[in-house]
Amino acid sequence: MSHATGSPDASRPHVVFVYGTLMDDRVVQALLTRSPPHVPACVHGVHRFCIKDRVFPAVHQTKNKDHVVKGRILYVTAEELDVLDNFEDPAYARLTLAAFVCVEGDGKDHECHKDGWFPCTHHNDLHHVRAEDGRPLAVRACVYAREKLDSDLYGEWDPTEQYLPARDWYVERAAGIGAELREKCWGDAGTDVPEKNSSS
Repeated sequence: MSHATGSPDASRPHVVFVYGTLMDDRVVQALLTRSPPHVPACVHGVHRFCIKDRVFPAVHQTKNKDHVVKGRILYVTAEELDVLDNFEDPAYARLTLAAFVCVEGDGKDHECHKDGWFPCTHHNDLHHVRAEDGRPLAVRACVYAREKLDSDLYGEWDPTEQYLPARDWYVERAAGIGAELREKCWGDAGTDVPEKNSSS
């Protein structure tokens, strides 16, 4: 799996924070036909909820800076961002948040889980995680947009319980939706569009 340690190059890709099923390389590959450069990251002041009868989570902003969600930053093209935005649930809105690029205490990225899946909830102990250079990055993230939380939101999302049991089904679903979205967003250009600005 290709891995980036920072923003790719002068093409100035869009910096997107993902925290749920889009941390799965198989899902992103199904949607975008490639795995964009990425780094592990965390955002403070948000909480990741389970959604009733859904395998993906919802993140909602809170006033508590101790609430931390660990996820991944993707560096994507404008065309790829269009696909990702269209893939999101209508209840979500893309906002700009401050994210910290994270590494474990030994200075190495521990994103080495089998089959490209980064298990965010397995790394919630942030005592041994530091922000690179101590400075946040401005990132785009889809968050639950309604001020009042829906009754279907509850608890804290854990991919091992909410997502992984349905992973194969979800990846297959994402592949079908991805084909439709690429046709809608990219038109006749098809899968050639991201390669124009791609560094991977």
